[in-house]
Amino acid sequence: MISLNRRSFLKLSSLVGGGLLFFKPSAKAGLYTPHYKKPAGEIKYYPNVCSFCSTACDIKVRTRVDGKFKKPQKIDGNPKSTLNRGRICARGQSGIRTVYNPDRIKYPLIRVEGSKRGEWKFRKATWKEVEEYIKKKVIENNIQPHEFAVFAGQRACAYERLGAFALLASIGSPNMIGSPMQQCVMAEHAGADVTVGMMTSHDEILVDMDNTKVMLVVGSNAAIAGISVSRAVRFAQGRRNGMKVIALDPRLSETAAKADKWIALKPGTDLPFLMAVIRLLIKHEMYEEEFLRRHSTAPFLIFDNNGTPEAFGQNTNPESLPFSDKYYVYDEISEQVVEVEGFTNDNIGNKKIKPALFAPKGLTFQGKPAKTAFDYLWETVKDATPEWAAKICDIDPKDIEETAEMLGRIRPATVYPGWMDGRYEDVVQARKAAAIINVLVGGVDREGGWIYNPEMREGIERFYHAYKSGKLKNPMSLVMATAMAPGLLGMIGKLEGMMYSGKNPMFKGYPHFTRAYFEYRAKKEGKKPIPFSLFTNAGFQEAVEGKLTWNGKPYRIKFAYIYSTNPLKDYYGYKTWAKTFSNPNLKLVVVNDILPSDMTAFADVILPDQTYLEKYSEVMPDGPNGDLAIRMRFPSVSKIGDVKGGDEAICMISNAMGGRRGGDYFSAAMMVSQFTHWDMGKTMKELRLAWKGKKPLYKAYRDLALESISKKLNMTPQQLEKTLEKEGVLILKKKEELMEELGMPYKVPVPTFSGRVEIYSTLFSHFNHVYGVDPHWNPILTYIPFEYRKGAPRETFKPEGNEFFFAFGKVPEMTYLTTADNPLLHALVTRHEEENFGFWMNPKAAARLGLKEGDKIEVENTVSGQKIQSFVHLTEAIREDTVYTMSDFGMENPKLTYAHGKGTDMGKIIPYRVGPVTASAMSCQFTVKIRKI
Repeated sequence: MISLNRRSFLKLSSLVGGGLLFFKPSAKAGLYTPHYKKPAGEIKYYPNVCSFCSTACDIKVRTRVDGKFKKPQKIDGNPKSTLNRGRICARGQSGIRTVYNPDRIKYPLIRVEGSKRGEWKFRKATWKEVEEYIKKKVIENNIQPHEFAVFAGQRACAYERLGAFALLASIGSPNMIGSPMQQCVMAEHAGADVTVGMMTSHDEILVDMDNTKVMLVVGSNAAIAGISVSRAVRFAQGRRNGMKVIALDPRLSETAAKADKWIALKPGTDLPFLMAVIRLLIKHEMYEEEFLRRHSTAPFLIFDNNGTPEAFGQNTNPESLPFSDKYYVYDEISEQVVEVEGFTNDNIGNKKIKPALFAPKGLTFQGKPAKTAFDYLWETVKDATPEWAAKICDIDPKDIEETAEMLGRIRPATVYPGWMDGRYEDVVQARKAAAIINVLVGGVDREGGWIYNPEMREGIERFYHAYKSGKLKNPMSLVMATAMAPGLLGMIGKLEGMMYSGKNPMFKGYPHFTRAYFEYRAKKEGKKPIPFSLFTNAGFQEAVEGKLTWNGKPYRIKFAYIYSTNPLKDYYGYKTWAKTFSNPNLKLVVVNDILPSDMTAFADVILPDQTYLEKYSEVMPDGPNGDLAIRMRFPSVSKIGDVKGGDEAICMISNAMGGRRGGDYFSAAMMVSQFTHWDMGKTMKELRLAWKGKKPLYKAYRDLALESISKKLNMTPQQLEKTLEKEGVLILKKKEELMEELGMPYKVPVPTFSGRVEIYSTLFSHFNHVYGVDPHWNPILTYIPFEYRKGAPRETFKPEGNEFFFAFGKVPEMTYLTTADNPLLHALVTRHEEENFGFWMNPKAAARLGLKEGDKIEVENTVSGQKIQSFVHLTEAIREDTVYTMSDFGMENPKLTYAHGKGTDMGKIIPYRVGPVTASAMSCQFTVKIRKI
């Protein structure tokens, strides 16, 4: 076993790509022997984009080139990058060890006939053999387009999203499941994003920590423990500039340890804390009044519609997107109710009006009592006193008062938006509350606040011009334009207009299987649908089991393609998912991955994916960077084994599903051109070459993008490609210029359905008409009571004896499977295996149970009855009523030399559940009991 401390690791970082690779390889690594020879040739630097987390840092790879032979030696941050500012974390530096990992899947594999899923019994195959095998299974089982589903993991969502959509279009299936969406992105994004209009499959907003003076961090440790480098460098700079940090966390996390104030509140009590802060901000008028009047829905006049707030003018047609022609505000100058535009960034514009935040008492409109959205917000929080919230949170009321005072009196101020927060059923309202605080203190697209990314600015400007011009009067034109718009508009456009409606001819009348599940769920369980069901797995198990129907016909899933994700671990409820993927109704399971994840053992076919260091790429935007920039990948390592990129697998699977005619590249081209605005004719020509095997798909995308972008820059495609190969990243416009030209919502709308920042959510009101009224999607804000378990309400419950609240988080050196099985990162985490692999417990609680450091324990979930074994780590850095463990480990496949059998498998202690709004698993909404073994 390799063992080295952090300082030694960083000192020897050059060995990540160089010296350590000269070591004599084991027999398992025989394939790599030529790569271990001492390299000759010249040194070159190849730009690339790190693939170890969704930050997607810009990097440069020092490579020894000897003729056609390339051998990477060292990875560094690209000094030209304004995203990660030339920095890179330990994971990024260790990337070359993934390329040469002896556990790596190097050839296509087909399950040995007669063996069962779950058994590691495969035979080596060729890509042609794999394609014929898939074709045969499709024909034998009469697999129809809607019976195909793709599970798209981190690499697909962050880097190859275009290819994933093209695959579905070419097959005619609407069924995409986005691995990070349910528990991470959607759960965290929904509440915040209906407020400010952001939303892509990964974080597209960076907090301007360089310039903020106070920041509240709630439900997140990502900037430090997640080691999102783009955020970490900004956090560090902000601290150097005097930024004050308040951290809410039941554990002394890495962020809390660096905060000015750590508030160790009870797990699951963020919402009452935030409501109390909002109350103080409003009561003491510590909010940006002019911003709210002009650029938000706070002045909208609202009435009570059967117990839920609804705006006068709200589009109540459940069959259409929730755009409205007009809304109404009370004008303090004329003392009259006046109309304002339905979709705009500014309530005032050229009018001489002053929209009221508080309506006159007794105001009526259209025969109904009328109040403003801000009135309703105040009525929601007016009883949320610091004393009320502190009792629930188990903290001192002064902690709430001091937090509100700092956020309200100091400018600029902001709230960190958070990551991975599908832990409790109130998460959407909690995240909405956090976003409302950020809006109240003026932290939207201003220095020191949340900064929108350039692609969102350009996209909303294009959509707004089309909307204002009248080109979108036709309902279908509006649906298609909305689906291609950025942020929240684009997501809902895809959800309701394209993939989930059942009306898109591309998908032959079938919606995503989740919609069929809604009907099943309503009939069998009497439960409401899940409004934010975009790319969730809800209903997949029922589709495999044959329980779902659509328009009276069976709706089954027979073919699952799983790309760069591990559902057995990622989706919780290990046994449930193992049973689903073992079901004989699922006729074909194809897994595409770099390493033998737990999921690969349940495959019929395993496809070996390339690492990012082996890939070319299309032209990509620069992640969540506030600057407008583009970048590309250039391979820095010679081919290993018979691996291919995900784009080549896409064409192969599409052609296999298409039979003699092959995949429908015309539909794929139509989908791609709509997303990218590339010329349809040229796109179809390029994709035809890719689908016919005459050109790699990435090259088709690359050539189309280079031609499109180079024209705007007055360059040739060749000049642009050479520039990107030399520089790695090309900065086209700084964020300060973009904020001046396209400030959101100051110059252009934000991507909400009103165009404003929404205290009152027009989308959540729409959900009330489509799915029925539910407090979880209250359009303004509401308190959501819940129980940790039966008889354990959040307001009063305190664990006793051997019962504890449960919490989990991340290790800075780990992200996904590719990091968990990385030998150098493994060496780092095993140096502190007690805190990384065990359960944290406060020494006072341990003494009560007679536990000592390292004692073996059984952990039982009091809701599901699931049990796991682990050991205890004693630390003062955790509340006495809470236990905590790391989520990065728990791999089962013995083919993983370093990751196998280490740490906690979260899927074996967290049950599979479908929560409200986003279908998140409510992954901490239970308690556990600890017993000494």
